[in-house]
Amino acid sequence: MSSCLIALAGECQLERLEENFDLTIAVDGGFDLLERLNIRPPIFVGDCDSIEDASKIDSIKIKHILPTDKDVTDFDESLKVASELGCEFATVIGGLSGPRIDMVISNLEVASRYARQGFFIRFIEQNQQVFLVPEGSKITISGQGRISVQSLPNSSSVRIEGFRYSYEGELERTSSLGISNEFEKGPGRVTCLRGCLMVTCNLGATFSRS
Repeated sequence: MSSCLIALAGECQLERLEENFDLTIAVDGGFDLLERLNIRPPIFVGDCDSIEDASKIDSIKIKHILPTDKDVTDFDESLKVASELGCEFATVIGGLSGPRIDMVISNLEVASRYARQGFFIRFIEQNQQVFLVPEGSKITISGQGRISVQSLPNSSSVRIEGFRYSYEGELERTSSLGISNEFEKGPGRVTCLRGCLMVTCNLGATFSRS
């Protein structure tokens, strides 16, 4: 199993998902988000504190019901479940929105921990995509508008080519060097030589990973 869809309790403006996934995981209130997208998940992870009607998950085959008093977030546990099931690429919806900025930051930090272990993760948020690119991986992207590349650890080694501004070298976490690059006519490539990268671009951009 290689790809999975993970739905969290945040907002998602998508009316449908065009892609097919090997596995779908509802993370607590993410069940309600999937229901609005007419997707029935086979796996539920959460403590049932944000789902609108917990009785709706009774028919789900695999349930990881978590205690409300715990030391990890539901999202953290869902990535653990996905990793144990052999997923290598996760698309996350509802993970970068909501009223709590601390949870948004936590979701990115938790995801970066898994990315540094080789898990390729993409967040979809409104009209943007956010890719977490592990060390030794390359993402090829075609699109329009702006693209930004940032380091998740304190420093990463990166190769950026095929965009308006090319760059190869160190990228510091506190630097704005990789912000607001621009697509050219052909595909661009971002390679993480060391560390872990966050690549942000518009939702309409197409991508492949290697």
